[in-house]
Amino acid sequence: MKAPKVKFNLSVETIRSGEIVPVLEEVVKMVKYVSAYPVDSIGGEELIEMAVHLAAYKATLGQAFAEHQHAVNVKEAETKHSWTMTYSEFKSNSKIAGDKVTEGEAKAYADSCVFEDEIAIIGMKLTLEKIRNLRSDTGDLITTLQSRISQLKQESRDSSLPLPSTRLH
Repeated sequence: MKAPKVKFNLSVETIRSGEIVPVLEEVVKMVKYVSAYPVDSIGGEELIEMAVHLAAYKATLGQAFAEHQHAVNVKEAETKHSWTMTYSEFKSNSKIAGDKVTEGEAKAYADSCVFEDEIAIIGMKLTLEKIRNLRSDTGDLITTLQSRISQLKQESRDSSLPLPSTRLH
């Protein structure tokens, strides 16, 4: 059974814009498509078109990964700074007020103040890992499509060769 033709919905402008959600949706759509049909039921031209689109999507995912990694690094630095400032201010204000505050109490207070940020960082790292995995999976899919394209080329060459002679010598 021949696989139906898949339509690619992303414009070049969308791909170049670096918007990740539409790219993620297209990559997932292609993965589902290739998973639903045997690769040998997909035509050569369509395989080439898919490989070209996936290469563009992979580049966009690479850009998104780098930007997201930077955002994680910035958030971690901001959180560390916030923790340090909160800790120092708490200790300083406690001394001014004449309160005796232990190191553990000051650290616990600073920890509680940055808790929400730490949770956000965990979510950002999860998203970062998902982008990394999808980019890697996209590369694997491109390799699979390239292999099938090469196989189709070879089959085409083989079919155009004259049949070997069957005469006995």
